[in-house]
This record gives sequence, structure tokens and C-alpha cells, in this order.
Amino acid sequence: MIATNLFPSTIITNADSSQRSEFLHQILKSLDNLPSANNPDVFAINDQSGWGIDIVRQLIKFFTLKPVNHNSKVGIIYDAQNLEIAAQNALLKILEEPPANCYLILLVTNANNLITTIKSRCQIMQLPTATSNQTSLEIQPSANLINNFAIVDDILGRFSKPDIIVWLDNQMICAQQQLIIGKIGPEILTKIIKSRAMITANVDPRSALDWLYLS
Repeated sequence: MIATNLFPSTIITNADSSQRSEFLHQILKSLDNLPSANNPDVFAINDQSGWGIDIVRQLIKFFTLKPVNHNSKVGIIYDAQNLEIAAQNALLKILEEPPANCYLILLVTNANNLITTIKSRCQIMQLPTATSNQTSLEIQPSANLINNFAIVDDILGRFSKPDIIVWLDNQMICAQQQLIIGKIGPEILTKIIKSRAMITANVDPRSALDWLYLS
């Protein structure tokens, strides 16, 4: 997935379950193009499994095994606010020492419904509502490659590496918002996520931005 290490541990929060699911789909697509259904490399915790400590222990064991069909393994906890306190505490083992190429994604209505020690160890992505307008989508690659190089130069001139990551986070939120209301397709969002993952994996920001604008 988009990367983190491409998001080793991420909380996706929004009151609308369909928006959370759509964004999750984009993350899985960016991570090895992982389908979530009937995939031995994806472990889901939901209302069918329950949210107790036993299922979390199964998730921990799942992460100790090698992937079957992909390069990555993903654990997804739907409605993670329903996790029992003991189950949340059991997750800390994974969050503190995430296995290589393993990603844990928690979908919640409100991140404040999780214990503080989980929130402090995860990247939190607060998705906007379809009617919010938090920022404008600046990432619109031009057909003119010279223009795209100039855009990359401008971004590098304005922002430090940490600021570029924040900027990409804002662009990611805006792209997700526009995807929900049908203004763009999923390709731009997927590329933003991958570009951010490259930077967090210590790829040079110029190379990541060149890939974003020129690929």
C-alpha cells in the first residue's frame, strides 16, 4: 500500500462508512493492487468476527506468516471503535514493532473512540465529508513536460521535506473528496498516495514528485 514504510499503521476516520471503504479500496489498490475479498494476504476484523481479544491474537499470528500471493500483508479492522479495551491493548505489540511489509488499517467513525496509545502509534487520516472544502486540488499534471518540471521545482522551492508530506496529505484529502463527488477518477489519488509513500520510505522528494507529475 501507499506506502508508508507505506502506512504501517493507519487510522482512517469519517462518520460515513462508504467514504471510509472507498478510501480503503484506493489504499489496497496502491499496495500491490490487493483485493480485499477472498485474499489470503488480507485479514479482516468486522461484525462477523467480533472485536474481542481472540480475533486480535489471530491477526497478530497472521502477521507472522509470509505473504501467499503478494509482497504485502494487510490487516483491516472495520468499525475499530468496537474493539474491546483488552483487544486494543493487544494491538500495541504490532503497532510498536510492525513486521516488514505488513500494514494495519483501522476504520473508525471517530479516532477519539480508540485508546490514546493506539492513536499515538498510528497515522490518522481524517477524511472530509463530501460537502467540505478543506483545500484545493493542486495536482493537475500538464501535457507539457516542461511545465511539470517547473511545478516540481516550485514545490521543492517552497517546502521542506516534512512540509511536502503535509502538502501531499492535504492533496490526498482533497482528491478523496473530489473522488467521492465524481469530479476525478481514482488514478490521481492513487498516485498521490504512492508518491507520499516513496518519500516516507526515504526516496528523494524530487524523485517522488517527478514520478507523481511525469509518470
